[in-house]
Amino acid sequence: LSKAYASANPALTYTYSGFVGGQAYGASSGVSGAPGISTLAATSSNAGDYAITLTKNTLAANNYNFALVNGTLTINKATVTVTANNKTRYYGASDSAYTATYSGFLLSDGYGTSGGVSGTPAFSSANNPKSDAGTYPIVPSQGTLTSPNYNFSYTNGTLTVLKDNLTVKD
Repeated sequence: LSKAYASANPALTYTYSGFVGGQAYGASSGVSGAPGISTLAATSSNAGDYAITLTKNTLAANNYNFALVNGTLTINKATVTVTANNKTRYYGASDSAYTATYSGFLLSDGYGTSGGVSGTPAFSSANNPKSDAGTYPIVPSQGTLTSPNYNFSYTNGTLTVLKDNLTVKD
């Protein structure tokens, strides 16, 4: 089974196999009761794999022994979008430091929280102080970003290079 980070657990289910002669669970097979089924995973559990544990509970049978086979619940990472913030500068000036905004956090996660995101994204832009006035994409990427519960998607920002004022005197 699997679920998304920060979502409720799916219904935990089990199946039987190994009945003889086409029998099925119930009176004709002599099997009664139900196994116990549980997991330690919760809505707030970190992404990863968690055991689904079966116990004999009230299972009973005249003609069968039970081999209880545990399962796994996988909690998949959610996605945080990293958006490069737009910047403006004048022709001939250097770019200011690029920054980003994060969206898509779940529960009480955020940047720098234990379940959220740490590190910083990398940025690139095909401009330099002598680039012509106009617009240039600011492209965010992984950098040192890490998270136990999130994958990352990236959205470009825009650097707008403005014309500088030129004074002409006689």
